[in-house]
Amino acid sequence: MAIQSGGSGSYGEVWLGTAKWQYNVNALYQLPKGYSVSANLQGRQGFAIPYFHEGNFSDYDGATSTQHVQIGSVENERYATMTMLDLKFGKTFRMEGDTVVDIGLEVFNALNDDTVMQLGREVNSDSVYNEIRQVMSPRIIRLGATITF
Repeated sequence: MAIQSGGSGSYGEVWLGTAKWQYNVNALYQLPKGYSVSANLQGRQGFAIPYFHEGNFSDYDGATSTQHVQIGSVENERYATMTMLDLKFGKTFRMEGDTVVDIGLEVFNALNDDTVMQLGREVNSDSVYNEIRQVMSPRIIRLGATITF
């Protein structure tokens, strides 16, 4: 079963719920002297790509409306498998009293995977058919600090 996402509306017509498998593995290792390293690996089968033909159809009164007619089964075509690895390196400093400073370097999408997340699905439109509309975010590196007191 495929469910159309309400989503943010930024890309429209995103279909969810069609991955048959997924995984999420994470680990944290605390090193001496307040250092830590952690990782999160997640992946899933690519979502289905429900291609469609857009056409104008008339009802009994002669009124015309545009309809999307799905081509084949929702399961016929899929996006590529999505895999993402996030890493974090941290250091904790204990200051006077209850004050703690945590400094972290985080790397999101460390493998810099560029999986296509959404394509144009209207087969009778040369301008949008298989047009790449969304790709997974590139590698992002963030340096941050948190002060707790």
